[in-house]
Amino acid sequence: YVEYSAQLTAALPAIPGDLVLRVYADGTPTSGGAFYVDCIEIAPTAEPVNVSVVRASRAEDPESYDGVEGFLSVAENDGQAVRAAFKLRERLYFVKEHSLYATQDDGTNEPSLWSIAEVSRKVGTPSVRGVATGEDWVVIAHRSGLYLFAGGEPVKISQEIQPLWNTINWQFGHTLWVAVDPKERRILVGAPFGAATSPNRVLLLDYRDLDTAADIVSQPPIHVSYAGRKTAMDKTRKWSPWSIAANSCAILERPDGTAAVAFGGGVPGVGGGGATGKIYQLSAAQLSDDGAAIPSYYTTHFFPERAVEQALDLGAHRKLFSYLTMFVEGAGLLSLTAFPNSQSNPQAQQPLALSSPALKDIELPINVLGERVAFQVSTNAPGAWFSLQKFTPSVRVDPWSPVRGIN
Repeated sequence: YVEYSAQLTAALPAIPGDLVLRVYADGTPTSGGAFYVDCIEIAPTAEPVNVSVVRASRAEDPESYDGVEGFLSVAENDGQAVRAAFKLRERLYFVKEHSLYATQDDGTNEPSLWSIAEVSRKVGTPSVRGVATGEDWVVIAHRSGLYLFAGGEPVKISQEIQPLWNTINWQFGHTLWVAVDPKERRILVGAPFGAATSPNRVLLLDYRDLDTAADIVSQPPIHVSYAGRKTAMDKTRKWSPWSIAANSCAILERPDGTAAVAFGGGVPGVGGGGATGKIYQLSAAQLSDDGAAIPSYYTTHFFPERAVEQALDLGAHRKLFSYLTMFVEGAGLLSLTAFPNSQSNPQAQQPLALSSPALKDIELPINVLGERVAFQVSTNAPGAWFSLQKFTPSVRVDPWSPVRGIN
């Protein structure tokens, strides 16, 4: 037999009521010859495929597909498309845009007769690369957040960064990607933020100290004590925004037996320029981004918290942050910025020269006034880096003006 495909008509604003399809043989048939038309399927080009149908090959024959018994219809006509699929513990899962379904080979029937069960009617992904597999679990990037699925109910693990997640340009959500680095225990999500039309930033979730899916789910960065105090714990999920524009990401097996995290260059390119068309590999020994600076920073909380104010008898009003010591190693210049009372009020301090190894604490007079103050340390030059281990500001009640007295 032979399969033919052809364009029937040019684009039509509407299908005419008298439109006729004719099939006939051209030329003169041979004596006793015949031809049979088994199936005719018309596909409208505005929607050329059924987005809820999955094709499955024959068993042990991945190149052979049956046009009848190889179809799996996943919640057809619900207005959602199948975007991804994955296997977990001998079950096959289909991820639609806002729902999740599961099936399994029953060992008897062809795929078209396998039963399909709904797992979630709220969690799915808009992207064909919106699902990544970890250690016996998967992560799914949905419009409402990042979810971890281990065979039960999908659980959200990104609530702590929800305001940032909401800035993703979901009109181009089909371009986002998710990857899991099991060696470094990192989950990476690339997405278009703001007005971007392709992934222009990467959100990194570090789960280095969490061994199981249950640990990742149950350990948010901030814990609330019985007394109502919010505490940042160590063995928790840790998020970090990376200013990397990457259209794709994959864990690549190398010929030397190692695996590497590789990014496909995106827009804007390195240093804010055009796309480079390069593939990049993460390297702990590399201190620049293809020759451009890596903008690295760490921002503290606002000193002091209420419990410390009471313990040190600092009062609840203006304070003088007179001195700062920190143990930090690195290369280049370390920029220091103070934020009295608000992150909208930056005050640049004296930059500090870094060395590695560091032999003693770095000391700096700062004389910053405020009810509360946060600090940010950063580097932004090719080859510059820092490793901060201790940060100790000296604080006391403002000796000259404990209260401002005006607004």
